[in-house]
Amino acid sequence: VGQKRAVKQLQIALDAYFNDRSGATEEIAFPHTLMLGPPGVGKTLLASIVAAELGSQFHEELAQNLLTPGHVHGVMMMLEPGSVLFLDEIHSAPPAAFVTLLKCLEERRLFLGGDRKVVELPPFTLIAATTDAWALSGPLIQRFKLILQMEHYTADELATLIRQRAKR
Repeated sequence: VGQKRAVKQLQIALDAYFNDRSGATEEIAFPHTLMLGPPGVGKTLLASIVAAELGSQFHEELAQNLLTPGHVHGVMMMLEPGSVLFLDEIHSAPPAAFVTLLKCLEERRLFLGGDRKVVELPPFTLIAATTDAWALSGPLIQRFKLILQMEHYTADELATLIRQRAKR
């Protein structure tokens, strides 16, 4: 219900992704995606739908829980090729986590421990959501190829949602 513009953008991106990878011999990840909008408009649900459409594992994390680079490393080590990592409220991640996350997105590698052991990350998709777009840094926003603006529901859409929930 609702979010017609965002859903249409995702449909186009998914169609392009499947067309691009039809002849590919290597694993290609869906583009990193940023969802902007108020709370309660379906960002998490839409991210899980994208993962389902891709046939991918869906990992959901609250960004404020990524307190240290080690926490980011732990989340990244769980990813398998094609996984979708959903970071909710990405604006609330601590600065140290942001730096590590940016390196993961830019280089698709982790640098672990004092000896700086390098771990290659599989192709993955980060879908991030925020209610406070102004709190995101320019370098982080630039890592996202797809940016979706979510809207408040109209009165008719809210009525539809309420009827659906009441039936359940």
